[in-house]
Amino acid sequence: MKNRLLLSFIVGIFIMLTGNLKAQSVSDSVLYSGVESSLIEIARLRAIEDRDSLSTFLNRAYSVYPESSSINYELATYYSTQLNNEKALFYALKADSISPDNYHNKLLLVDIYNSLARYQNCADIYEQLVEKYPLNEDFYIGAIEFNSAINYTKALDYMMLYERKFGQNYDWSSIKYDLIKRITDKDSVEGAKYTVAVINDLYMLDKDNPIKAIAMAITYRDLKLYDDSKKTLKDFEKRNGKSGIISLYRASEYLEKLDFKRFYKNALSGISDTKSNINYISDYLAQFIDAYLNYTNDTIKADYHIVLDKLMLNAREIYSDNFDICYLYSEWLRVNSAEGDGYINELKHILSFNKENEIIFENVIFYYLSKDDLEQSLYYSDMALKYFPDKAIFYYPSIYNAILNEDYQKSVELCEIAIQYVTKLSDLHLSMLEILSESYHEVGRNSESYEIFDYLLKLDPTNITSLNNYAYYLSNDNIKLDEAKKMSHKTILAEPNNPVYLDTYAWILYKLGEYSNAEKYMKKALDNMGDDSDKLTYYEHYSLILKANGKLDLAEEYENKVRELKAKME
Repeated sequence: MKNRLLLSFIVGIFIMLTGNLKAQSVSDSVLYSGVESSLIEIARLRAIEDRDSLSTFLNRAYSVYPESSSINYELATYYSTQLNNEKALFYALKADSISPDNYHNKLLLVDIYNSLARYQNCADIYEQLVEKYPLNEDFYIGAIEFNSAINYTKALDYMMLYERKFGQNYDWSSIKYDLIKRITDKDSVEGAKYTVAVINDLYMLDKDNPIKAIAMAITYRDLKLYDDSKKTLKDFEKRNGKSGIISLYRASEYLEKLDFKRFYKNALSGISDTKSNINYISDYLAQFIDAYLNYTNDTIKADYHIVLDKLMLNAREIYSDNFDICYLYSEWLRVNSAEGDGYINELKHILSFNKENEIIFENVIFYYLSKDDLEQSLYYSDMALKYFPDKAIFYYPSIYNAILNEDYQKSVELCEIAIQYVTKLSDLHLSMLEILSESYHEVGRNSESYEIFDYLLKLDPTNITSLNNYAYYLSNDNIKLDEAKKMSHKTILAEPNNPVYLDTYAWILYKLGEYSNAEKYMKKALDNMGDDSDKLTYYEHYSLILKANGKLDLAEEYENKVRELKAKME
């Protein structure tokens, strides 16, 4: 049944990242086998995003293990994701009271208190953690962040304590900037003075760094000290000469004002300074593309498109062998689909000098799949596997090709390799299992096929593709026909005019001896079939059903159609 396999495969390859699975309720045996088993089941339900079953199981687990810190923690996490902070707080506090030395409980409390804007509670918890874990940098940073919103002096104390212990490193500078923003947001005179003082201290440590100069300028600008902001950058360039990064920063300011002419002039100057850090250049270009994507006014977007397109082309010409810039350019071409083959050509250009990024291979492969160019997709997937033999996604084109050629043994071999490299219960894992179950059946490994089908339908009882294929295979094997009928009936309720599902249901009814109903559904399948339908199978089924109902002349007519189709296929 090639068409049934292809239907399943295409669903897997193009929709595998979008569908949510649902699971059946879990038996009491799992629940009562202990807290550890319950936590595994909770993790499984969360992985497949079955929120209803997860909620039910969590509450049942709590009724059995009310004094388990872990179960209370999981309940708190669940209600936090549901934005029910009151319930989340109740269970988080209980988890903390049961296991007060578990800092994970305390960090969850911080998240919940933060959502409730109870910053004093957050600060208090981090202060406790600093005292208990004096060598953990993150806890100091947490104490600084939350105290900066409520207690300036204490925030400064923790900042100084941090610097004495860990020094003034790059990460610490970024935290300082975040702290400064929080203080500035309070609009206090003291906060403003402190903001300028701290940024100036950082700037003075590295006065030749354009990023520090820009940070100083932004601080002044945020405080509405515009003259000081401009003077900072001018003074920097007097000492150090023109800076491409500062030009890009000025371009971003003009972009905010929709002054596209000055934006382009400064941005072009910025990207042309090849002495600048290429990471900063690519960051600014990414911001410029994001701005384009976020514009909702068509006129503004069209005007900006002209300017940005020229800028991106210039960047690509200057940095033609830089991965980041070329990748950004490929994304820009992808956004502008009217560019024709530009997108795929740019991806190929990247591969000409960098074959160590799996995303590029993936984009190339799926571009060709979307264009129905299997030959090119196979070429690049084979190339990708030389560099990334443990990436399951790169096995897909070969599996697809094997199924197209009805080489199910090859499909089995490839799936068994690929499935080793996927995360269990991920969309890709489940898609691979579905293909493997059908391929197993095609090569006669029926028991293994049915074992996988049973597993898949436990995870997702509403998966109509699996329901249909499993039901059809059972009917061909003349086993579990009543169960097959129930499964098949679900598919025609979901898609009442799908000829594949109607054919399966009619065939099962025929096997059960329900000839009248079988004819009705088989006739409906024929009425709804398209040019790509498996007409040979449909006509064979219909002729047998007609014979069973004593309609021999009509049955012979369809037998003749079967012979004609077979003759064409020879």
